[in-house]
Amino acid sequence: MIIQCKTVSPLALGAIDETTWTIDNALSVWCGAWRGWLPESISYLTALLQPDERQKSLQFRFADDQARYALTRAWLRHLLGKYLRTAPKHLPFVRNHRDNPSLALPDAIQFSVSHSGEWIAISLAPPHILVGIDIEPIQPAALVNWQSISQAYFCAAEQQYLNQQSAHQTPTEFVRLWTRKEALLKAVGAGLSEDIAHLPTVDGMYIIDNELLSEHFGQIEALYVYTWQYAGYWFSLASNYDLPFRFYIADTIICS
Repeated sequence: MIIQCKTVSPLALGAIDETTWTIDNALSVWCGAWRGWLPESISYLTALLQPDERQKSLQFRFADDQARYALTRAWLRHLLGKYLRTAPKHLPFVRNHRDNPSLALPDAIQFSVSHSGEWIAISLAPPHILVGIDIEPIQPAALVNWQSISQAYFCAAEQQYLNQQSAHQTPTEFVRLWTRKEALLKAVGAGLSEDIAHLPTVDGMYIIDNELLSEHFGQIEALYVYTWQYAGYWFSLASNYDLPFRFYIADTIICS
């Protein structure tokens, strides 16, 4: 299997119009800072939630976490409804053994979600194409012991790369590599496991023996992961096809 990792320049943000809502031969990444959304947008979104989604949001201890989960799920419904041109409230979802949702529709759009702080990111892909998204603050939180995490989950080449960075830059580079691992694992539907140390994430192209990886990677021939910065966050997007992608910022949500 080939893994290609690349850091891209800041992207021109896609204009949102009627041509936006097509998913053919491209990936789409949507990003929004939910605290800045208008009250009417939040009311519209929360009305899209199903009872089980509302109930799950209440399982979080803190109000911010409840709101973040509920708005992520509702915004996902809204976006899928726009792409599919159908009522978002009634879109059917199923969950796998890892509790990850997918659309219960034939030839369904694929998606991945991530959230950190006030930011929500949702990536969408054409049917049958793998996609994974992860976002993290460029500077890790003080409580994150990135040194011990890198020793446990990073390969020798990654650890060597981090050791070559300045003391100021090393935590930032750790986060960049970590978002790539998360995006890759999300794309193939795997959780944190022994696979993570076998996924090289420094910029470059690698050939990996599939026999070293779990069944989640199956007969995947290639995985591509692209990373960029925006608003103080690292964004990493992974897929098994090297497709162009569009990056959209939702300052507010059109309630329709």
